[in-house]
Amino acid sequence: MDEKEVFVEYYGSAKKREELAWHHKDPVGFLPKIVEQAEKPGKALDMGCGTGVDSVFLASKGWEVTSLDFMTEAIQMTKERAEENNVSLNAVQADIIDWQCDEKFDLLVDAGLMHNMRRERILTYRDKISHLLKPGGHFMLAHWESMNDDDRLNAGPRRSTRSQIEKHFSGTFDSLTEFDRKQVQTCQLCSGYVCERNKEPACSEVGPQLSIGFYWFTK
Repeated sequence: MDEKEVFVEYYGSAKKREELAWHHKDPVGFLPKIVEQAEKPGKALDMGCGTGVDSVFLASKGWEVTSLDFMTEAIQMTKERAEENNVSLNAVQADIIDWQCDEKFDLLVDAGLMHNMRRERILTYRDKISHLLKPGGHFMLAHWESMNDDDRLNAGPRRSTRSQIEKHFSGTFDSLTEFDRKQVQTCQLCSGYVCERNKEPACSEVGPQLSIGFYWFTK
């Protein structure tokens, strides 16, 4: 099953946008802090905009927002959220790898896009965002962390350690401005790192524990 087929299945089973696994109520990670510290609103690209929470937050703060996603449903949800909140944004249905754009952005947001990519596409993705981001611009990444063999091998999406992420982007960004993580227990059956998958009800498909790394890179 390729990347898009997975999301077709998820969107098809959700009765409303709040039921999607990647929906979040508040702007992700360091986004509010980046906006607060910016001298003035600039151009932002929300890559894999999902249900549009981060895009609408940025637009509400005066940013010129482009919301990008390869799913029709995501684009529609983002447009609907923008209309509900009386803000304007440019919603574009496209795959970030194939998208042709001559614009440069002050801020790039990835709230779970890269960790859903096939491994062979990640280097191209890194080069693409380097091309899209202005010198002095910011890249806010939310990426699931690898905690143990179970989540690396058996539970999606793909996980990476902090050192792997920093090494991956070391030649692209001048510095890691800030890092944080959020850890949560996702399974009511398992109290440790090993999930007994033969029990019912089954554990969450993301594994019994989840750690999300938040990265703020500056170019």
